[in-house]
Amino acid sequence: MKWLFEARSIRSWVVMSMLALLPPAAGMAAWLLAGEERQARAAAAAQVNSLAAHTAADVQRTLARASAVLTQLAARPRVKSMDTTACDPVLGEYAQVDVEFAALGVRGARGELVCANGADPLAALPAERLPWFEGALRAGGFRAGDAFVLPAEGGRWVAVLTQPVTDAAGRPIGLLTLPLDLVALSAQLFADAPDGAILAVLDARGTVLLRSTDGRARIGRRGTVQPEPASPPSTPAAASALDGTRRVTGRDGVERLVAYVTLPGIGWRVVAALPEAELLADYRVSVRRTATVGIAVVLIGIALAWRLSRRIAQPIAGLAETARAVAAGQTSARAIVEGPVEVATVARQFNGMLDAHDAARRALAESEQRYRTLVDWSPEALSVHRGGRVLFVNRATVEMLGAASADELVGHPSIEIVHPAFREGVEGTVQSALDDDRAIGPHEQRFVRRDGATVDVEVQGTRILYNGQPALIASMRDIGERKRVEAALRDREAQLQRLFAVQDRVQEEERRRIARELHDDLQQTLAAVRMNLRAAGEQLAADPQRAAALLAEVDQLAGAAIVSTRRIVNDLRPPMLEDLGLVPALETLAARFRQHSGIACDVQADDDGSVGSESPAVATSLYRVAQESLNNVLKHADASQVTMRLADAGDDHLTLSIHDDGVGFDPAAAAKPLSFGLLGMNERIRSLGGTLRIDSRPGGGTTIEVTMPVRGPGSDGAGTASRPAALLQPDGA
Repeated sequence: MKWLFEARSIRSWVVMSMLALLPPAAGMAAWLLAGEERQARAAAAAQVNSLAAHTAADVQRTLARASAVLTQLAARPRVKSMDTTACDPVLGEYAQVDVEFAALGVRGARGELVCANGADPLAALPAERLPWFEGALRAGGFRAGDAFVLPAEGGRWVAVLTQPVTDAAGRPIGLLTLPLDLVALSAQLFADAPDGAILAVLDARGTVLLRSTDGRARIGRRGTVQPEPASPPSTPAAASALDGTRRVTGRDGVERLVAYVTLPGIGWRVVAALPEAELLADYRVSVRRTATVGIAVVLIGIALAWRLSRRIAQPIAGLAETARAVAAGQTSARAIVEGPVEVATVARQFNGMLDAHDAARRALAESEQRYRTLVDWSPEALSVHRGGRVLFVNRATVEMLGAASADELVGHPSIEIVHPAFREGVEGTVQSALDDDRAIGPHEQRFVRRDGATVDVEVQGTRILYNGQPALIASMRDIGERKRVEAALRDREAQLQRLFAVQDRVQEEERRRIARELHDDLQQTLAAVRMNLRAAGEQLAADPQRAAALLAEVDQLAGAAIVSTRRIVNDLRPPMLEDLGLVPALETLAARFRQHSGIACDVQADDDGSVGSESPAVATSLYRVAQESLNNVLKHADASQVTMRLADAGDDHLTLSIHDDGVGFDPAAAAKPLSFGLLGMNERIRSLGGTLRIDSRPGGGTTIEVTMPVRGPGSDGAGTASRPAALLQPDGA
């Protein structure tokens, strides 16, 4: 108990002393209120039980009256005869005297209709549509059935009262039936129901038979205020065990006190419900009045105790306020020396302590400021972690993680900044480094920025003391650009390796093609020339006319050899490109393309600027790009028109664009490993400092645009291309 008062203020002591009187008083008041509540609830239960008992008596009287009538009718000889041609006229007389008996009917042992007054709604139903018939026939006496819907009556709900008809030996030979209209019976029985009350009668299955409110909508449905268990009781004793009162919350959210009464021998249950708020209204008014008076007394007592304690505790509170101000950083604050002698002595000693420590505090603050400035402005990203949370980050860390300020990171779990793929084992590694006082060597990780982007970093860490406790300081370096460069270099190297391999194969195939042409065309032509010359020499003296014909044929063969040689030379290096320049060479290329493909091809060129001043290497590259593009159009485009335009792009650059109106393609296909034509075209242009742009979409044609410097990088004007440029010739170059 001593520690409880040591942890409290003087004000608390005084107030708690006053409050110590409250539990006995509150207990006495609670005891009195509990007694009143018991009395109020007993009176409410008696009221609900009385309402349920009266309702049960009304229902039982109605059923007893019906039972007496049915018993009398079942004993009449005309009814016992079960003669379908001679219906007992008493059935009709009852219907005229009392509307409740307007639907009397008699059925045989197999459920066949024997006789009925004209108003019986069951008359039209066959025996198989009467699920209660067999049970009522074997009941041995009067029985009130469960809720039963009449399909032919627009879904009207009835409860069928039955009485077996027996022969002289007491064996059942038929059944008297009396269907009761449940909606009409509800209106009759519950006409005088109290306001706010809910009166209902449930059958053995818990289905609503009668209801005082909203009867037409509720009758035939499952009861909402039935007692537990929800399943019907198996015996009358079990049903009676559920009688009594209970608190039930209805579907409308209103708490009601509900009383249950089981009708003996029938199995029907009468339910009476009244709102609990109305039943306990007087008691709750009394409780509120008592609580209001008690709270007022308590508040007055607390106010008086608080005022008394304030006069005692005010000097001590001033000393505590000074201590809080100093703790908040107001080092110039000093306590006011006032109050009792003991408090004044403590204030003087406290002020002396503050004076003694001011100098040391200022020196420590200056040292810490220098350290923080050094760390905060370090270009290296630094962060401090302990207990799985971030304690400190410098500016470089804030920028690297895309945070607006350090506050977005400090205090958050350290694992949040680590990419999910790298989180496994991170916490264990950090804790091991703290426990074993060992450094964490440089290793690669991936962090998640505040905007969701990722950044690759190289991390290393070591154990330090932060605010007097072990922590881990981590040094982080963004290596994303380095990894991107390395990946790009690897991709470029792989592409170049594939391109070199393909280019070597293409060159070898080109050599074989030239060899075949030399063998099949030029060599055979020269062999024919040689044979004709030998034959002409032999015929020159004997037959000069035959020799002349052979010499004429030699002349034709020599001409064909010259044409073949020129074609081979043009394929290897168009002389027109060197003799006349790029534009005539492109026009010649377009003319040959039109002649061989039948596709319209035009060349457009500017007359000013850099066009015509390009270096041989640039002219050759642009010519090969045009040659490869036309080959692609012929193979894949299915085009009808091709336009080549050579224009001055300014700043000593040329632009060659080749546009076709063909089927187009997905430019992403240009990145496929086997797209060596476009890859070689791109590498040829890059080697001379140019750029290649491909604009295409399926069904929308294709535009290939090349922009290159007029002289090319490092050009000496001799037209000598570098090794990559020489290797990256298009197919057939």
